[in-house]
Amino acid sequence: MKQLVLLLTMALVAASLSAQTLNWTTFEALPDSMAKKEKQILVFFTADWCKFCKVQEQTTFKDPAIIAELNKNYYCLRMNTDDPNPITFFGEVYSKPAARGTHQFVELLAVHNNQLKLPTTAIIYNLELRAKLQGMQDAASLMGVFEQLKGK
Repeated sequence: MKQLVLLLTMALVAASLSAQTLNWTTFEALPDSMAKKEKQILVFFTADWCKFCKVQEQTTFKDPAIIAELNKNYYCLRMNTDDPNPITFFGEVYSKPAARGTHQFVELLAVHNNQLKLPTTAIIYNLELRAKLQGMQDAASLMGVFEQLKGK
């Protein structure tokens, strides 16, 4: 009987952990959220055509420990690098040039040495870029970055 109760309890815990989802927010909602509670900001730069972006979303951003850390300490934003629409970030408007250029917000936070490598994950606090992670991040690597940033 005790084993059955233990198994049921473990199943319920596993189900509740797998039911957790990452709380993504929008650029439009960010100012109100920051006014209520200041947190770090994670910006995930992605594109519809990017296979590694999809893998990171389906693995790293589904990991229960990552979800718990991000939901507690970060506001998470997704930025499709192909989106031509202007965005406002802390009062500044960023847009994509009419020609075939790179979106200004992508240029600011995701491009390194004139190259955009997707996915890119940027972590910002107090308008300071604290980390720019180019390429796919697995859960262990991303958790390691979170731990390093806690010490700063």
